[in-house]
Amino acid sequence: MLLSQQYHCSALSLLFRKLFPEDMQELTTQLLDMADVHPDSRSFALSTEDFNRLCLAYQKLCTEHPGLFDYDFRYNRISVPSSDIASNDY
Repeated sequence: MLLSQQYHCSALSLLFRKLFPEDMQELTTQLLDMADVHPDSRSFALSTEDFNRLCLAYQKLCTEHPGLFDYDFRYNRISVPSSDIASNDY
């Protein structure tokens, strides 16, 4: 298997870690458990129903943990909600 193929075939548990801040990584396991998806599954093997359950589970976690929906993994912080940013007319 080529290195690029290995990267794209990462287990879901590794991919979904990016949805949560470092101090909330246990939510990755909870998300996959709630959605009834095996952590070692590959994204290309998921069904539409699997994706639906993952989305619903993430929505529930975001509701239970205020600020989680605004988490931006690229900066490892809660981002400013777009509703709080003043519009600029250029």
